[in-house]
Amino acid sequence: MGKQIRIPKILAIDWWWLLIVGLFETYLRYLFHLPDWVPSISGFWVFLQAGWLLKAEPRSRAIYYYACSTLAEIIVSMPWVSRFLSNYLAAFLGFCIAATWIAGIFIFRAEMVRHFTQTEPRGVELGPIMTFFFNILYFQYWFHQIYVEQNEPDLRFTGTA
Repeated sequence: MGKQIRIPKILAIDWWWLLIVGLFETYLRYLFHLPDWVPSISGFWVFLQAGWLLKAEPRSRAIYYYACSTLAEIIVSMPWVSRFLSNYLAAFLGFCIAATWIAGIFIFRAEMVRHFTQTEPRGVELGPIMTFFFNILYFQYWFHQIYVEQNEPDLRFTGTA
């Protein structure tokens, strides 16, 4: 079973910061014509979140799904590889990459809910619709909420009313 591990300060930022950085990154990618194989900031952030979950739940599998999907996406988007792929094979590989990524998202969700209901009971309930559409931002919202709860001063012992 996992262990209680505090959420690091880097994972404590509000979800809207990730949204702003992601939009700014999209603009910079368009402006400077960055190739598709250059990893995104949101991709990096997913690995930060999954790395924390792996530390808290050593049997977590989500990071492996993310890694497999990211590595396959990087390989397929390389110009010398994409030149040799037929349209059908490229579409099939794209489908497999997306399916692996979505599986990683929902495995992450299940493992995060299990951690915060069994190991560290905090009453976290992650909805499937929000998980599907807003996965990274939604998880970040909960990381921020839990960080605030973990670091909130306990006023019971301070003598204040």
